[in-house]
Order: sequence, then C-alpha cells, then structure tokens
Amino acid sequence: MPFSATGSSRMRYGYSTGALTKGDFRAALRMLEAHDVSGVEISALRMHELEEMIEALPTLDLARYGGHVSLHAPSKFDAAEEGPLAERLAGIAQLVEGIVVHSEAILDASAWRPLGDKVFIENADGRKRTGRTTAEMEKILAELPEARVCLDLAHVYQVDPSLIEARRMLRAIGSRVGQIHLSQLDHSCGHQPLMYGVVHEFQSLASLVPETTVILESCVDEDEIGFQLELARQCFLPAATPQV
Repeated sequence: MPFSATGSSRMRYGYSTGALTKGDFRAALRMLEAHDVSGVEISALRMHELEEMIEALPTLDLARYGGHVSLHAPSKFDAAEEGPLAERLAGIAQLVEGIVVHSEAILDASAWRPLGDKVFIENADGRKRTGRTTAEMEKILAELPEARVCLDLAHVYQVDPSLIEARRMLRAIGSRVGQIHLSQLDHSCGHQPLMYGVVHEFQSLASLVPETTVILESCVDEDEIGFQLELARQCFLPAATPQV
C-alpha cells in the first residue's frame, strides 16, 4: 500500500551504524555511501568497541552527513567505568553534534555535566529501571540542565502503545530533542525494520515532533536501507493518505 506523499522536507534522515553492522562502523559507513542521508550515528554499544571508534573519528570523511554526526556511547558500564568513560568522550565531543547515552545507564549525573549540550539522553524501553516515562526523563534532565534528548519512538511506543506517553513527552521535553531514533521493537525489545502499520501510528505524532535529525535503528541488510529511509520519511507526514 504505497503512500501518496514522498517525505517530510523539514526533517533530516540518517542511519545508525550499529543497526547495519555489529561493531564494524567502517563497513556500515560504506553501506550508506549509495544513499541520500544527511546524518549518521556511529555506534560503540560495547565498551571494547569504544577506543577504536574514538581513534578513528578524526580520520573519517563524514562531510556528506551535513554536520549531524552523533556517537552512541556504550549501553552498559559500571560505576567505576562511568567517570573515565565520560571524560574520554569529552575529549572528542567537539567533533560531533551529540553523544547518545542511555538514561538508565547514568549512575552519576555529575560525570556527564561537563559535556553540556553534547549529551543526548535516550529514553528507555519498559524493561529498564528509569527513563521510561516523561516524569522519569524530567528527573534525569533536571540533573543535566544543558543535556538534550535522543527521543526513541520505538521505546516510548513499547512503553505505551496508545502513544499518550509519547505525546506527553513531546509536549514536556520536545524543545530539548537533539535527534530521534526510529525503528520497531520485537518481543525482546530488539530493533527491527519499520513496517507500514507503525508508520501510520507515528504519523499521529508528526505535528508535535520538532525539526531535527531522524536516525534509523532498523536492523536490515544493505539492500533494504533505501526502503527503510522512505518509510522513515512517511512517519513525519501528518496528513499522508494511503492509496488503495
């Protein structure tokens, strides 16, 4: 069932390297070369991947992404690792638009405060201890007053499929959104490709979503990237009408 519109011009679209290849950001960047993207998130989701990414960052040719290059920090670390991790990331923060940090991973907000608005706090899915709701996100953001938000629509949809919480979150902290994560989740909260049904659901939020960069986290093969980007563009068309 194709859509009559072709995409939202007010948004920018890109991809997470971690959704395309596990731990091989260079291969993911090569996969994106054939596509019209204006943003990228380079992922180091596991601590052992971080140093290679940091060392490579100044050498990568990222000009085609129009200035929106973000990093995804490791998703799990312990209290002893948090301070050194934040300090290490602060050393390369000037090279990127933002650094995505999972809300539930933050143990000591003071470790992240020196990074200011380079911190993109990502809201969590329903399995996590915090960051799942507007109230929980506001509490974290109060401790990091300069930080921005990486709004993961799949996470907030999983927490509340009615999308009431998504609307509440956008109204409360939408002005702090630095980028959006977009995908679908499976039963174990793994990131899956977008499908038409969820496109219609997310269209209902379009009028509340600020102009920003949408980073796809749909885990797909290389030949499916273009279709996922097209579906992503449809998600932010509030008046799109399907053609029978």
